[in-house]
Amino acid sequence: MPRIPVCSGCTRPGSTGVYRDVPRRGLGAGATDRAVEQFDAAPCEATADPLFQLVSGRPPEMLLVVAASGHENVAAIADAGAARGIWVIVDLCYERLIYEAVPHNLPRILFDRLRDRTVIAGSASKAYAMTGWRCGWTIAPKELTAAFNVIQGQSTSNITSITQKAALAAITGSQDPVTAMLDEYRRRRDSIHAWLTANPGIQCVKPSGAFYLFPDFSEFLSPDGIRTTSELAQALLDDARVAVTPGEAFDAPGFVRLSYATSMADLKRGTAKILEYLHALEAKNAPARA
Repeated sequence: MPRIPVCSGCTRPGSTGVYRDVPRRGLGAGATDRAVEQFDAAPCEATADPLFQLVSGRPPEMLLVVAASGHENVAAIADAGAARGIWVIVDLCYERLIYEAVPHNLPRILFDRLRDRTVIAGSASKAYAMTGWRCGWTIAPKELTAAFNVIQGQSTSNITSITQKAALAAITGSQDPVTAMLDEYRRRRDSIHAWLTANPGIQCVKPSGAFYLFPDFSEFLSPDGIRTTSELAQALLDDARVAVTPGEAFDAPGFVRLSYATSMADLKRGTAKILEYLHALEAKNAPARA
């Protein structure tokens, strides 16, 4: 049965990269995936050696890299994949939502070193705010693309012609709106990160791209009270009327995911409610920890 390691980004600030291999869910065609999570690392990058050291026995057929990585790391992953005959799939759906002006050409690196086993995934959903249009694409070897077409042709058929026209207009048109939105996301990121980390019990890596924070709320959990971030997320929804995604959904218990793809006013109000709830929870847990 094929195994597919999935590399995700780090969650805690620190200096030492620690990877762990986590069984996850079954996939189609008899495949299963195993998440390779990176904790306690700064900066958050997928690196080749720890990833392939985890592959014991029969190597996996695919390696899905979903964390942003520098040129050297991607080159090392491509070289290791070429030597082992492993496919590398790179998620570039957020490539236009990177906050710092960091030049990169990851497709060129992969195509030069692993062209026959590389898949690049892109989407109009994030940078162009076209989530509901369901338009994405891949750059892959001809034979694999043909297999994609066979599968999709029997499931969703194809994306509509108007969606294709809209995506083409977005990609070929002025990118000024994307830059303006990136600047706004940066402002929101800096604000909500500062608001949250003003509480010494909250640790949070400041993301380099996209529009999510992944703070560590484990300090507010207790065996005698709210024990998991799944329970905490439900309590925040019920009592504070704020929606967050528990870290358990990402194989990262103790963390929650917050989206800042909303107005600054809503972010400020929502963050204040979260902090107020956590402060009350902290006071409630204090006697048990004394």
